[in-house]
Amino acid sequence: MTFQLRFISTSHDRFCGVSTHKRIWSSIVLICSLMSTIACNDHPVEPLDQVLSAANRIENRLPAKTKLDFLFVIDNSSSMGEEQKALAENFKTFSDFLFEELQGAADYRIAVTNTGIENPRAMCSGEKAANGRFLYSPADPNMQVYSPDVEINGEVPESKKYFFPLTNDCEASSDPVISSEDLNSRPIASLPGAPAGDPACSDPDSAACVKVRRKLLLEKEFRCHSTLGTDGCAIEKGLEAMRLALSCNGPNAELFKSCCKLYNENDPSQNADAYYNTACVINDPVNEPTFLRPDATLVIIFISDENDCSTPVDNPSASSRIICQPGWNVDRDNDNIPDLYSTACALEPRECFERECGSLANEGYEACHNKRCEVERYERLGCEYNRRRSLVPVNEYRDFLLRLKARPLDQILVATIVGFRQYLQEENGELVFDSNNNPTPLVYDPGIASEECDPNENPNVYTPECCPNGVCFADDIKRSCNVSKPRSVDCEALGGDDPECQNFCEDEAMSCDLVVIDQNKATPGTRYLELADSLGENGLGCKTGNEPLIDDLTGVIEERGECVNICVDDFIKPLRAIKERVADLLNTYCVNRLPACYTSELDGTLRPCEGEETNIAENFKRGIRVSRQCLVTRDQGGNCEVVEPLTPLPGNEWNFSLGAEGCAGVIELKNIPPAGSEIFIDYVVVAAEAQSEGPIMANDQEGSPPEQPSMNLPENEADEGAPPAMP
Repeated sequence: MTFQLRFISTSHDRFCGVSTHKRIWSSIVLICSLMSTIACNDHPVEPLDQVLSAANRIENRLPAKTKLDFLFVIDNSSSMGEEQKALAENFKTFSDFLFEELQGAADYRIAVTNTGIENPRAMCSGEKAANGRFLYSPADPNMQVYSPDVEINGEVPESKKYFFPLTNDCEASSDPVISSEDLNSRPIASLPGAPAGDPACSDPDSAACVKVRRKLLLEKEFRCHSTLGTDGCAIEKGLEAMRLALSCNGPNAELFKSCCKLYNENDPSQNADAYYNTACVINDPVNEPTFLRPDATLVIIFISDENDCSTPVDNPSASSRIICQPGWNVDRDNDNIPDLYSTACALEPRECFERECGSLANEGYEACHNKRCEVERYERLGCEYNRRRSLVPVNEYRDFLLRLKARPLDQILVATIVGFRQYLQEENGELVFDSNNNPTPLVYDPGIASEECDPNENPNVYTPECCPNGVCFADDIKRSCNVSKPRSVDCEALGGDDPECQNFCEDEAMSCDLVVIDQNKATPGTRYLELADSLGENGLGCKTGNEPLIDDLTGVIEERGECVNICVDDFIKPLRAIKERVADLLNTYCVNRLPACYTSELDGTLRPCEGEETNIAENFKRGIRVSRQCLVTRDQGGNCEVVEPLTPLPGNEWNFSLGAEGCAGVIELKNIPPAGSEIFIDYVVVAAEAQSEGPIMANDQEGSPPEQPSMNLPENEADEGAPPAMP
């Protein structure tokens, strides 16, 4: 795990006899022929003792993970003022990580977008919706922002209902992407002042104090970028906003167009088929993407107190549903089946149409489009309940992300700060909904079709389709966190100096006792959590069963397991958890094929593993060598003490583990390699199995387009299929 200010790329045309420009799916994997000594890139590699003669060797040349691209997808609806404030105030967790833990040599990009997608039926105008566009749009510091309910002695004081955004020091304009390169090049005179009392700032212009001041600049820039205000769209579509933000036909494509295949910069309207090229290699710094850099680790963080309501009409050209794609209503032969089904589906058009539309096929393609492509009602019940099958399946967003990186298991992390799963109360073992504290049993009627999950037509219905995951609410969505925390303020003990005493006790501040109740509310963020779950260790959220228990009287939260959520007083804990997972990701390397397994005899000789010996990670570690070279010193913009030749790392500086999802094994470094270094991993495999970890496509230097969605699904399940296995 490391960062570097300048990426160290391989400049040699050939490496172990294989052209470096060839596309390699999972990692930069090169096969070197069996020999006792192999020279690669002018670095002689010694054979692995006692093992090489029995196997072929695979070598991974992996530049140390040196770059980070952060995308924050932030809900800017009316209830998010307090959360935006908490995010900005506690971003110090991240800035400390970038400047202190990573030795100030981080090469990072940070971008922000909101959860709005323009859609009149979703009450969302173009002024409120970013449609995935990276934003620099600080909230008006003079416009009050709604605050969660606070009661003082049983009443909600006017002065506690709203507060003003902390944006009065934000510049009128700024680049929408925060760049370490930009912040590190700012003149010292333009930096924030030296903080009083900081021991590093006895001399404000010293190197130590300048570092402190640059960290403060990052915190200010993030506060100005992330404080979006609360006048955004009421219907949140964060998943689609993310896809648009990172798409080659989206609003930010100019920032990474050099890595977009089929991109037409002269006519962006022609870019519907453009896609990101995972084999992209940029040798010219001028053309390097500003964001979504091919060699960067991509970290996406969703922050919302509502569920995602992304529908195919928000981005029709990206939809896997034929009935939702552009041209869905073109039927030149008048057979009541859109012409798209003749070209976009491998099945016979009518069969394909009926599989996708189910019973709606009998009502015509317009009826199918209206029910399958857009959620019509948002009142009372959330969109997940009203029209679940009209939402874009979460696995589409998962697959989209996996297609953005050559090594997705090494280069992607999705984190969620949302409400956890908690939909209903259980009374006497029955599923109930709670309307005004009046629990009522739900009616189970599996005969009602998914198209008829309409609370106006069929109230109080519980079916697998109407109520996802077997839970639902008939009258209203139950909040997943509804925390009321009472606290006492003893103004006499405080000497009347507390602001609340001054504001709410008037002239009686010295004798006034206050009872303050702070409330924190959020509805379930189910779809964001499903995306995180689908990515295994590359996702961070709140798994089912880990939701905290909240005491209704005291507001005390009892933790039950790892659960990153928005139901907290501040964002220190979730941001710290995300930071730690980022650190773990940057310090690990996925191995798609297991090394040869060898166990040690009593006399120290090695022999192939047998039986249960293949379950011991240490037996595989014997056939692995991890090496490092450090090429860029501090004077050159890296963080190496000196230029270091290729040197094997001792076994106590790295671990090997088995059984990670999508990986045969994982190598984890114990220490952060200095910026400016490269990591080499070579290991042996059984000779009969020696091959590359991914296909080498000699005729495909720029990757290939994403596979078209398959319609070979069970009847009426075209949009409910299980996500594909991790690569």
